[in-house]
Amino acid sequence: MAHPNQASNRVYSAFALLGVILLITQLPYHLRAERTGTCLFIVWLSLSMLNSSINSIIWSNNTVNLAPGWCDISSYVIVASKYGVQLAPLCIARQLYHITTMKTVGRSRFETRRDMFTDLFIGIGLPLLLLPLYYVIQGNRSMIVEQVGCYFVAIRTPPAFLLFAMWPPIFAFVSAVYSTFTFCGTIRRKSHMREVMKSNEDLSSGKYYRLMVLFGAQIVLILPSVIFAFVNDVAGGTTVPYSWDYIHAGFSEVSQVSISAWTSNLQNAIAFQWDRWTIVIYALLFFAFFGLSGEASQYYGSIFHVAIKLFGCRPSTPNSDILRAGCDAHITDLTSFY
Repeated sequence: MAHPNQASNRVYSAFALLGVILLITQLPYHLRAERTGTCLFIVWLSLSMLNSSINSIIWSNNTVNLAPGWCDISSYVIVASKYGVQLAPLCIARQLYHITTMKTVGRSRFETRRDMFTDLFIGIGLPLLLLPLYYVIQGNRSMIVEQVGCYFVAIRTPPAFLLFAMWPPIFAFVSAVYSTFTFCGTIRRKSHMREVMKSNEDLSSGKYYRLMVLFGAQIVLILPSVIFAFVNDVAGGTTVPYSWDYIHAGFSEVSQVSISAWTSNLQNAIAFQWDRWTIVIYALLFFAFFGLSGEASQYYGSIFHVAIKLFGCRPSTPNSDILRAGCDAHITDLTSFY
């Protein structure tokens, strides 16, 4: 297989950094709306892309262990973000299902907060709780892969499939089930959904359907991705019997993998590139659905208005008041949806 050249790696680095910027600009917008699952999705995707882009820049053409401490942190970030990117859509699918089944109608503030903390536990607590399971089958502190950078090292043992490899497919499957129930429920309760949205001015059908279509599309991407990764893990080589002493014998070492080594195996090459590019695709999809809407334009207008005020500039027309009023109305419209 031909080696990915430096230019293609720079393209990836640029797109990953662009994805981080596009997502982070959306975060205040969704924080104000209290969309817990959406905010978790933005944070995990941004963290994953930022980590990956930094690695791709530093180790673009070398495998030298330039930053051991960074690689320790980076490898754990990769593992945690793999879980987080799967669990954030699960939080969103769960919320959409509750809206479809009318469970969000007439909720008290306590119930809203309880749902928020449940989402935080799913989206942050579970990835952190699953990290110690990775340590059980972690063979080295990390490995450095040319053009990819720091990466985790999971030894192929029977416990590895139970403790590490099986979780992303499970999370993706549960999200897919929620999404299927939500889609079917929306069709069955179409008239009820109209009544709920008419009775609640803050619940926009446009936002609801946009979010449902977006994460439905991402489930279509996520499921094949995690199934491919799981199959690649199962069929990717020889499985060794588990022994704690054997697995952790050379734990302090940092493996180094040249570009010729990882591209010589087609499965590994596809796995590495698929891992990197799918998160960028998720980010661009998210921005296309929410960052280019008319509501987002008002939000950008309010940011521009604040920015030019910081430099002492004031518009000579009433456009600034219009932008501010539009932004305030937009924020008010969002506060009780998700």
